[in-house]
Amino acid sequence: MLRKVLERFVVMLMVSMVILLGAPLGRAQAAPAAQNVSNCAQYHTVQRGENLFRIARQYGTTYQALQRLNGLPNANRILVGQRLCVRTNASNPGGPVANPTPQQFIMALQNVRMRSGPGTQYSIIGSVFAGMTARVTGVSQGGGWWRVICPNDTVGSCWVSADPALTRPIEEPNQVNQAIVNSIAVEVRESYPVQVVATVRGHMPDACAYVDTFRQLREGTTFRIEMTTGRNPGSCAQMLTPFEQPLTLDTAGLPAGQYTVAVNNVWASFVLH
Repeated sequence: MLRKVLERFVVMLMVSMVILLGAPLGRAQAAPAAQNVSNCAQYHTVQRGENLFRIARQYGTTYQALQRLNGLPNANRILVGQRLCVRTNASNPGGPVANPTPQQFIMALQNVRMRSGPGTQYSIIGSVFAGMTARVTGVSQGGGWWRVICPNDTVGSCWVSADPALTRPIEEPNQVNQAIVNSIAVEVRESYPVQVVATVRGHMPDACAYVDTFRQLREGTTFRIEMTTGRNPGSCAQMLTPFEQPLTLDTAGLPAGQYTVAVNNVWASFVLH
């Protein structure tokens, strides 16, 4: 009898050790398999300390769009190591929809922020400066925002306000010829707030040409400015005509560091302190 009791005790002890060794207390929960998104173009692996909101801002979308795209029942519950689809082949990961529009160009009436979606809740990704034009690729639901060509000259989720005090629709610019730029001089003026003025010097091919439009965008630490020319009708003197054009750069809120200005492939740099 005593022998049977001891054997039963040994068996129970061995079973208990197997259970404890196979499932230790505090074991981290395994990350679920990635949702099968048939047209996913890019995945993100969740790192420690990240949440869906931070990941969405990193890829220029919203946490609601990522939640829908990945079929997440709870946007507040993602795990380290989990793979999330952040961009589809449609280049717009479940984000804002742009409706087609016959409008092809808009002009900024003052410095206008470019955002990653049609609303002030979206992150700022650049600017369209006063007097500059931008090519339109769509319009938001309700018509309150224009989708425009992005700073890297691609069609993506880049939006500016359609508020008539900020932008207005225009016909196609008269000319797409670039002005001939010879030099750029950048002056950082000691004022509050600090003003940075880039003075562009160059020449026109003849006396009929004039500076028509500006297209200014900021991409990281680079201000890209494209100057195009128009032409007055009629005959004119066939001689090079110099021009000098000051441009105020939108540096509000930028951190200290070195920045670059590129005007029609002529470059200059300046430092903010």
